[in-house]
Amino acid sequence: MAKIKSDGSLQRLSVAALHLDDGNPRFGGRLSTKGTTRTAQLREIQTLDEIVLQHGITDVLCSISSNGYFDSEPLVGAINKSHGKEVTILEGNRRLTACLILAADERAAKHKSLSVKYRGKNFTEDSKIPVQVYDWSNTEHREKLLPYLGIRHIVGGAQWDSYAKAAWVANTLIQSNLSIEDIRTMIGDDQRFVERIVEGYYFVNQVIETNAYDPAVSLRKGRGSFQEFPFSWVYTSLGYKSVRSFVGLPSEFQVSANPIPEASLKKAGQLLQFLFGASGRNAAIDDSRRIGQLAVALSNDDSLSALRTGDSVEAALEQIEPPENRVSELLKKADVALAKSVAIASGFTGITKETLRELRDQSDQIVERTERLQELLQSSSRRRKRTEMDDSK
Repeated sequence: MAKIKSDGSLQRLSVAALHLDDGNPRFGGRLSTKGTTRTAQLREIQTLDEIVLQHGITDVLCSISSNGYFDSEPLVGAINKSHGKEVTILEGNRRLTACLILAADERAAKHKSLSVKYRGKNFTEDSKIPVQVYDWSNTEHREKLLPYLGIRHIVGGAQWDSYAKAAWVANTLIQSNLSIEDIRTMIGDDQRFVERIVEGYYFVNQVIETNAYDPAVSLRKGRGSFQEFPFSWVYTSLGYKSVRSFVGLPSEFQVSANPIPEASLKKAGQLLQFLFGASGRNAAIDDSRRIGQLAVALSNDDSLSALRTGDSVEAALEQIEPPENRVSELLKKADVALAKSVAIASGFTGITKETLRELRDQSDQIVERTERLQELLQSSSRRRKRTEMDDSK
């Protein structure tokens, strides 16, 4: 076997010499932290399965099977000489997965049906593909690769979901001398999106790691690299000042591995419970468009107390709505319902005496309640007049 160069030059290598990255940020860093005692091969098989099942591979399989592998799209890999000599692919894991399937590699054994379906003359186990390999232990190489990978991952054609992007940024801040401002400039972010998602990423991880909220009990599942719950709901909610105050965050976005003060961890867990529910308790909202209403409810003791007892955000907000507004809204709904009832009753034919009696009893009850409401409103009006007269003396 020819010696593999790690100077970044283009070379053609067999797929057997290339390895999938189980720490690929496309997965939000989740696979590399699961079961660290597993063998490297088992981790790689899981990575391949994740790509096939969660990120799709059919389009790449069709392209390579029909046309072969284009030299204009080399994979980008790295060798960390301090840990071994294997080539881990940093950019192009979907393409490598397709090649492993087409080559009937043992790591793709679970997907033999795809190998049979798409395998052709244009790609076999003997085919070699273009790869640029760098030395990851070389600081200069790493500093050169990270910005390139950032552009490819965050603003590239096959964009990653927000959790995967946040995981990549957080990892890049650790592995490089790049600052958050450098990354913002690199990807053309002038809306502070990077800060928002990275803060949300650290927030979620801290809540989970401290057992303030168990993602397994979430009633609303997410998609992409973080399927436990919708990650975007978290960083969106942290954009509201009242939410930030509730969970103990400063008014401005911050990038910190543990942004939540210890004293606020319980409240942080409650926030996720309000957003996503938990075993035996529904979420306070059923749509991301209601996050703003949740932010309002968290800013008032009465509505917050209602949320904690399991009320929906609508019910909680009724606790702080002026009573006259609540009565007005209820009367509007009653008026609409009565108007519909009148329209329907005007077309009655063949109604039985028993049914007619029941409807008249219901109607009489409504009349009685309407008269009672009128009395209460008149009483309130008299009290108001007396107060105004006393104030004028």
